[in-house]
Amino acid sequence: MSLKFIPTFGDTWDQVGTCIFANEQVAVTLVAETGTHATSGDAFENRAVYIRRFDSDGKADRVWTVDLDSEDMEHFWQCNPPTDA
Repeated sequence: MSLKFIPTFGDTWDQVGTCIFANEQVAVTLVAETGTHATSGDAFENRAVYIRRFDSDGKADRVWTVDLDSEDMEHFWQCNPPTDA
């Protein structure tokens, strides 16, 4: 998922996560995401909750994300629509 952000934000893209809870079944992480849009120069600042479910081998088989700054994110993406390039 993050790999799609690198072309949009270049080397300004950053994520810092804090583990809230983890066991052999799930992990819950609070993530701060920041970057500067490569074309518009608009600042991207988001906080999100990531929930990962692990399979029997201990690998994440499903990830859910919830943006805590969802209105700001909707506005950012309206002003900076992603391209499929």
